[in-house]
Amino acid sequence: TSPIYRAQIQLLPPTEKDLKELILGSTAISRSSVPEVYDLATRPAIFNAFKWNLASRTHQMDFLESNAKIYFGPDALPKYVFSSADGFNKKVPGSNFAALAVDWEIFSSKSPPSSVPYFFKRALGSMLNITVDSDKVSSRTDLVLSVSWRDPEIAARIANEYVEFVSQQTVLQVVDLVQSSIQMHHESLWDFIEHQRKLARAVEQDDILKLEAAIRI
Repeated sequence: TSPIYRAQIQLLPPTEKDLKELILGSTAISRSSVPEVYDLATRPAIFNAFKWNLASRTHQMDFLESNAKIYFGPDALPKYVFSSADGFNKKVPGSNFAALAVDWEIFSSKSPPSSVPYFFKRALGSMLNITVDSDKVSSRTDLVLSVSWRDPEIAARIANEYVEFVSQQTVLQVVDLVQSSIQMHHESLWDFIEHQRKLARAVEQDDILKLEAAIRI
C-alpha cells in the first residue's frame, strides 16, 4: 500500500478587526430595513458562512478542477465519490455547523480501472480526502481542515490554498450581499421620495384649486 499523509489546518474565528472593512461596508444597512442582510454582515455570521463554504462540495469541486493539472498531472480529473459519508447529519455541538468528510477519486492514465473497489483504490493512493470538523482536542469551537493524500507536500499545498480560495469566495459573497442590500435600500428611499413628491404635487394642486375658487368668489 502507498503511505497516506494528512495535512491539518486549525482555523480560529476572526476578530472584528480582521473583518473591519466588511463590517464598516454594511453600516449603511439598518436592521429594520433588511434585517436578514444586516444579521449576515456580523462577525459570527461571516465565520459561519466561511465554515459552510469550506465544507461545500461545490467549492471543493471548483477548486480541484481548476488546480488538478497543477497538483496531480496534466491528465488528472477529480471525481466525487458518492459513497463517502458527507456527515451533514452530524451536528457539532455549540458550533452551528455539521462536520463533513468527502472523498475524491483522482483519475489519471495511471489510475486503477473503475471496476476496482474503492478500498483498494484508497490503499493504492488514488483517493483524496477532505475533512472539515471542529477541534476535538480543544474545548473551543475552532475549525480543523484535514487533507489526506499520498504526497505530503501536495496535501499541505491543497489545504493552504483551498483555505485561501474559500476565504476569497466568502468575502465576495459578503460584499455582493452588502452591495445588493445597499442597492435595495437606495431603491426603497428613492421610491419613498417619489411618493412624497406625488403627495406634495397633489397638495399643491389642491391649494391652487382652492385659491382659484376663492378668486372667483
